[in-house]
Amino acid sequence: MPTSTRPKASTRPGARTGRTARTAGPTGEFFSDLAERDPDPPLTGGERTLRVDLESAEAGPEHWMVTAGGGAVVTSRRDARADTVIKAPRHVFDDIVTGRQNATTAVLRGLIEIHGDPGLLMWFERQCPGPARTGQARRRGRQAATDGGTAAQKHGGRGSRR
Repeated sequence: MPTSTRPKASTRPGARTGRTARTAGPTGEFFSDLAERDPDPPLTGGERTLRVDLESAEAGPEHWMVTAGGGAVVTSRRDARADTVIKAPRHVFDDIVTGRQNATTAVLRGLIEIHGDPGLLMWFERQCPGPARTGQARRRGRQAATDGGTAAQKHGGRGSRR
């Protein structure tokens, strides 16, 4: 019988380990999935907390708490003190967790606010999927890989040397 090498996270009152209750939409799915996988890369320096406060005209305020440390992630719906707090409209956060928006870019554009340790935002961003590439960009990337050189050089775009 195989054993898990993943350490158990500490349990706090009101916290859920493993699966969280599924909530409709990409954000709920993201947090449920996040609790089930190993953080990549794991945080160092002990347990850290990140709270996400979402605003939605339809659903009102929504809170997600992420506790990461010791190689495990625990998610819950608590509204408690955290090392870092992200405040965002629900639709913008949905775009972040689906890879349509970059969290750092959203901060710089004033779409979301962050209070606390920006290093946790960077860790969180690495947990999110990257942006989807278009079919044309994939084809150019494959072509450059087989021909040598970059796609931009092959097509006279940015980065080409003339």
